[in-house]
Amino acid sequence: IHKENLIHRDLHSGNILYDYYTNSWFISDFGFCGPADNQLKSIYGNLPYIAPEVIIGKNYSFASDIYSIGILMWEISSGQPPFTNFEHDYNLTMNIINGMRPKTILGIPIKFENLMEQCWDADPLKRPDIKTLWKKINGLNLLYQTKSNELIQNISLKINNLENDKNDTFISKLFSIKTYRFKNFLNLKNTTKNTKKEYSEESNFPIFSNLSINPEICEIFSSAQVIRGELVNEVLNRANALLDYNNYNSRYKQYEFIRQMVLADKLLTKVEKTEAIRLLTKYDDKEKVFHNKGIKRICENCSQECLATLHCEYCVKNYLEASFSNWTSENNNIDDLIQK
Repeated sequence: IHKENLIHRDLHSGNILYDYYTNSWFISDFGFCGPADNQLKSIYGNLPYIAPEVIIGKNYSFASDIYSIGILMWEISSGQPPFTNFEHDYNLTMNIINGMRPKTILGIPIKFENLMEQCWDADPLKRPDIKTLWKKINGLNLLYQTKSNELIQNISLKINNLENDKNDTFISKLFSIKTYRFKNFLNLKNTTKNTKKEYSEESNFPIFSNLSINPEICEIFSSAQVIRGELVNEVLNRANALLDYNNYNSRYKQYEFIRQMVLADKLLTKVEKTEAIRLLTKYDDKEKVFHNKGIKRICENCSQECLATLHCEYCVKNYLEASFSNWTSENNNIDDLIQK
């Protein structure tokens, strides 16, 4: 495909076919395949396999196909599709942009792991071209030929376990193709060695660590969900501008005022209101008030209503920030989370 100056643009395991009788593998579904200089106006595909630079608005390229191959390499090594525990939505999109990749499987050959990580590098220029990749994979085949039976047994076991666990939702994610439109994202990142240890598919990545109070929201167009990011941001900002701090003199009251403004807005859809409240909850740090049930008390420091016994969460937070500003756990991700 690349030799003919074409880009596939939609490489994922649902488009890889196997012929049992001839023991041959094939790439299928060339609906989006085309010349490298003929770019598409929208983004198509299965989200976990879409290169991050394509998500932020750059053109499909040979390197974006290589990124998809890197994700396929992980799928081969693990026996399962990537990010099966994530919805293919805004959160996963931001996680990928911020450098999250599927957690490396223990026991795979180190050279295979290194090649896989080169393929999904955030910088397209650091990914190997298809000729280099072909040569390195052939080299790996020769190097690990004596260990192939052990590797195949390990992968087969994982696949068999996966067959027992999979359901209709899992299958729909694997083969779902959507049209995406994204806008106004930040620069791309790779995960560091530390974050690889700290984050896996079962945990959320700190996706807003470098964003301002009012982050831009991506627009995801699919049959299931439409989020107009600019409108959501506009409603939140408008509600904040109308806020009377004299009447709403506690953070909880301010939060409730903006939340009610969002719920009453006639322009937002139900999905967009949910997204707006999610952002509001995150940035006003209202998880405790939002989820917990209990008798409200008066903070002994600021005299505001709270759920705590003596001091409200904001006074405690201010005290910790002032008293432990130089404290470190020697883990940057944990430190950032604590400081927030």
